[in-house]
Amino acid sequence: MRKSISETLKSLGPAFIVASVVLGPGSILSNSYVGSQFGYSMIWLLVLASLMMILVTSLAAQIGLKSKDTPCQFITKVSFRGSGLTLGIIVFAITLCFQFTNNLAIMTAFDLLLGGDEMSVLNVSSYNLGDGNGLLLMIVINLFLMLSLYGSKKPYQLIEKAMLLLVIIMIFGFALNFFLVPHDYWGIAKGLLPSVTKADGGQHLIQLLGMVATTFSIAGAFYQCYAVRERNWNSNDWKKARRDTMMGIGVLGGISLLIMLTGASALSGTGVGKSLPEISTMFNELLGPQSMRFFCMGILAAAFSSLFVNPLIGGTVLADGLGKNCRVSGKWTKGATIAGMLLGMLVAILGSMGKMETFPLILTAQAITVVGVPFIAWVMLKLIKEVNSGIPGSKLVGIAWLSLLVAIALSVRTITSLIERFAS
Repeated sequence: MRKSISETLKSLGPAFIVASVVLGPGSILSNSYVGSQFGYSMIWLLVLASLMMILVTSLAAQIGLKSKDTPCQFITKVSFRGSGLTLGIIVFAITLCFQFTNNLAIMTAFDLLLGGDEMSVLNVSSYNLGDGNGLLLMIVINLFLMLSLYGSKKPYQLIEKAMLLLVIIMIFGFALNFFLVPHDYWGIAKGLLPSVTKADGGQHLIQLLGMVATTFSIAGAFYQCYAVRERNWNSNDWKKARRDTMMGIGVLGGISLLIMLTGASALSGTGVGKSLPEISTMFNELLGPQSMRFFCMGILAAAFSSLFVNPLIGGTVLADGLGKNCRVSGKWTKGATIAGMLLGMLVAILGSMGKMETFPLILTAQAITVVGVPFIAWVMLKLIKEVNSGIPGSKLVGIAWLSLLVAIALSVRTITSLIERFAS
């Protein structure tokens, strides 16, 4: 019994890296906002998104275990010239555009914990410097992570352990906040039944799509193709990969649910939820300073994990697209990862000083994402064809295909919603 538990714990890692990057500040904000606006009625949608994420991440693991080539190498062979490089650039651009929000979230959480001025992370054009403590700590953390990447002889193993620790901190912070709030458990149970809630003139549709997209992340799931290779797993290790995926992404869905339920129980009817500081301040007013501290603890853990893994994913796929060694220990992967971290930090610094408008960059990130996700999904569908024969649990492949098609449909719907939003 002890041996089986020990083996299970040792096999955990790759999917927790995926979970740690998907559950970033944007995901926390989306789940809190949907909970505050829709109460418990959208629980079923979050559960559905989590199940689709498990299926697609599982499929990505199977691709990594069975494919002889890396994803970019394969797609270059079977598709148009430069398709692998296109994939690398798209994934790098998506991760880069969202990197600065991770830095701003760290500054926000630190300044709130240290008693700085309130600020908005995702819904204002600039960040208020306050006393500068958050900015200084953000720079120190970035430099420490960069040095750790280059200084470690086994960087991937270090990353796995760090992400597991950060996920535990997230569970601790958000679970404590959850238990501070009284809940309507019958309402939670009813929220598991699918229902359609009419958003006021489509006003909240973007936020609902955002919640699904930040839970069911194709770009995040895609990295599992590379993560299982870092473990040197092969097709004989499918059971390990499946267990890791179900537990890692299951934890992602569980933490997201805790955040949504806390938002639904504590913030419903307050009209807040559009920024992390606004939510933190409301927790402070309603439940006391300890609640705000627990929430900020979760934000910091989420921002720390995304701060490093987000550019790592972009750097890995870009190195692969360039035809270089895409292992975490490879110099091209390290270089591209550091470049993403430096650019994200620079944009955050300029935004905090009022030298750069960050809101247009958020719109750019959304645009790249909605265009890039269908391309990534198409690549995964091509890869599925290569490894489809003999895949364990191949009965689920059809469902995973459907999940990828849902991701494409969500991107198309997001595009139309954005067009309608700016046309009105």
